[in-house]
Amino acid sequence: MKRFVYILSLFTLIALLISRCERERVEPVPATMEQELSLIPFEPGGTGYMNFASFRDSPFFDSFIESGKKCVFEDPDYREFVQETGFDPVKDIDEIYFALPGTLPGEHKFSGLAVIRGTFNPKKIMAFAAKKDEHKEMETLTYKDHHLFRPEMKEVVFCFADDSHLIAGNDSLVKAWLDNFDSPEKKNALSKQFRSRLQLLQYKTGAWFTLNTAPFLEKFEAKYPNHPQLKKFEGLKSIQDVNFSAKFGDDLFFNGTGVFSDREKAGLFLDALKGLIATGKLSLSSDRQAVDVLNKISVKQKGNRVLVNFKFNRDDLEKLKANKAKLSLK
Repeated sequence: MKRFVYILSLFTLIALLISRCERERVEPVPATMEQELSLIPFEPGGTGYMNFASFRDSPFFDSFIESGKKCVFEDPDYREFVQETGFDPVKDIDEIYFALPGTLPGEHKFSGLAVIRGTFNPKKIMAFAAKKDEHKEMETLTYKDHHLFRPEMKEVVFCFADDSHLIAGNDSLVKAWLDNFDSPEKKNALSKQFRSRLQLLQYKTGAWFTLNTAPFLEKFEAKYPNHPQLKKFEGLKSIQDVNFSAKFGDDLFFNGTGVFSDREKAGLFLDALKGLIATGKLSLSSDRQAVDVLNKISVKQKGNRVLVNFKFNRDDLEKLKANKAKLSLK
């Protein structure tokens, strides 16, 4: 009996330690991030973040640069922009936030907000924009102490709030964000619902995205009632939240969570996801190393949630990149 109690106590202690380690791996929301999120002037339905600085310092950044050389970084206009403004997006952007309201407006009206943090010289950048605006198509608006700029026939405006914040979105949201930014406190309390969704994000300081799917699926269904993909993915209506996060270092760590209406729907989605990965392995069957990369992807169910995790190194991603054509499944 004493031996049984000892073994039971030992297993209980191990379980508690494992549970504690699991909790510790979930990063807290940094204070600076909470400050930026508190400036969003609406309850977000979808929110995303990219720590471009940490990505820039990772071994995966070179692949990003190489893939962009053909279409962006070697473009003469891009080089002229960098030379005249002293601003290089690759080097001078540190963080990107974007948010979509939980309730969407009319059919064609864009509604969203992007906040880019970095090192800017607004005067030089706007002087370059004015120089390129030969037909005077860009509209300049004044809001309090800020200048908003709207390209012709565009629903989006952008504004430099200061030398480290570039804001873009439809004008009402940009103005509301500026009101919060100019407030002495510069802080609104994050809602309990939004905080709970942030808690599902394992990695807060790399890249993440969280989405309450209901309003967006309803909008899509209303706008495209006969769209073939709508019927094909009827089961997606049962998904309530989508959350994923990543951390950049020597390896790329990824964690994703899908929250479904019930356990059965989660199981059906899990089966579909496993089938997709199996199909990918079949298409790469001639390349054992590529199959081994896909084997690193862990998918499992926990109640009404489907969890996806993997850890890739740069060689893994290069291997998948080399087999991109085979992985372009129909």
